[in-house]
Amino acid sequence: KQLRYGRRLKGPILVDPREFTKQLAGDGIGLQVERQKALLRIPRDAENTHFLIVGDTGSGKSTIIRQILCQVAEREHSAIVYDPACEFVRQFYSPDRGDVVLNPLDERCPYWNPSAELKRKAEAKALAVSLFQPGGNSIRFFVESPQKIFAHLLSFLPTPTELVDWMSHPEEIDRRVKDTELAALIDPKAPQQRTGVLGSLNMVADSFRLLPTEAEGNGFWTATQWAEKRKGWVFITSRPALREALRPVISLWLDILVLRLLTEPHPNQRPAWFVID
Repeated sequence: KQLRYGRRLKGPILVDPREFTKQLAGDGIGLQVERQKALLRIPRDAENTHFLIVGDTGSGKSTIIRQILCQVAEREHSAIVYDPACEFVRQFYSPDRGDVVLNPLDERCPYWNPSAELKRKAEAKALAVSLFQPGGNSIRFFVESPQKIFAHLLSFLPTPTELVDWMSHPEEIDRRVKDTELAALIDPKAPQQRTGVLGSLNMVADSFRLLPTEAEGNGFWTATQWAEKRKGWVFITSRPALREALRPVISLWLDILVLRLLTEPHPNQRPAWFVID
């Protein structure tokens, strides 16, 4: 056989699902392959090394994600689904399971307060970094300065409404940073510098302005509490028209969830799956 076909040195081999599952001892997530009866199964102990699903439009990426989520539901595991096209929330959202939809324009969205996410005030800087991220040609000063001021404002533990009010009024920010090293970052004697920093804060205020108030929200939710109990699924959705406006808040939600899940798991704590579409 080697004389006829040559001896394989390295490189991928095309096999059918049955052979794939046999060679890798697949006993975990199974994927249906077109025109094949047997499922292509991934080893269960390899599931946490991540899946990357890549393909053109219409090639079946969403179909594979649905197959995975169906099996996650059967196992009664938790899931965090970033679903900008609202494809999966329609099929998998279950209020009986305790699911949450994080989208300010969705009536199912709960009241959320970033101050309630802080276990200690020092974490405010980590949250600020999620909100103010460098763009293509960003000057470092105009990224880090809003981060520092936002973290300082958050240390007062304001409600979202108070936070929006503070970030929208320069005189209130001046009052809060007075007699601190942060005051130099928005010194009126440097108008261009001050305008750039305050402008970044105001843009984030626009995102927070969309959040429901405590009276409008469907209950109360924090990523910190959810990561502890992992009850229900979390769907993060958005509409194309407001996706750019919501980007800072979506980034913050995802980063907080990652931060809280990167802790030592408790005994018998259910696994959590991240699905970023």
